[in-house]
Amino acid sequence: MNDKHSLRIALRKKRRSLAPNIHHRFSLSICKQCISSTIFQKSQHIACYLPNDGEVETCTLIKTLWQLGKQCYLPVINAKTKALHFSLYTNDCAMQKNQYGILEPSNTNTIETKQLDLIIAPLVGFDKENGRLGMGAGFYDRTLAACQTNKPAFVGLAFNCQATHTLPTEPHDAKLEAIFTETN
Repeated sequence: MNDKHSLRIALRKKRRSLAPNIHHRFSLSICKQCISSTIFQKSQHIACYLPNDGEVETCTLIKTLWQLGKQCYLPVINAKTKALHFSLYTNDCAMQKNQYGILEPSNTNTIETKQLDLIIAPLVGFDKENGRLGMGAGFYDRTLAACQTNKPAFVGLAFNCQATHTLPTEPHDAKLEAIFTETN
C-alpha cells in the first residue's frame, strides 16, 4: 500500500474502528501528553482543531488551554488560497460549518500564522521520521510553506494505530516537530 490514497482509506478506517470508550480514553491520554510537553507549556498562541472523522478529541486540550490563559485559534479554510487562516476560539464563539461540514469560528478575529507559537494538527497517519499524512487537500502544507519567517512549531495528535513504517512523501510535505500518541 504505497500510494497515499489507499493508505488514507486504510488508516482512516483503523482510526474510526476504535471503540468509543477506547477512543475517548486514548484521546485523554494523548491530550495529557501534549499538555505536559515543553513545546505546549512555552506557547501562548496555539492553533488547535475540532475533531472530525474519528480524529483525536481535543475538548480537554482546548479547555486546559483556556484555563491556563493561553489563546486558542481554530483553522478556517481560505477558499481563494486553499490555505488556512486561524481565528480566535472562545467558549462563546459563533461557529459555522465549512465546505467539509467542520465547524469554524465565524468571527474575523484572526492571527497571522507567523504570530502563532504552536499549531496542533490532526493526522490520518504518521511515520517514525515525523512525517504526516493528512486528508490530502494540502491546507497545512500550503499554510506553513507561505510562512517564511517565524514559522510556528508544528505537532500532530494521533492514535498508535495510525502509525506506518514509512509514508510516501513529496518535497512540499510539512514535517512535524513532535507526534503525541496515547503512549508517547
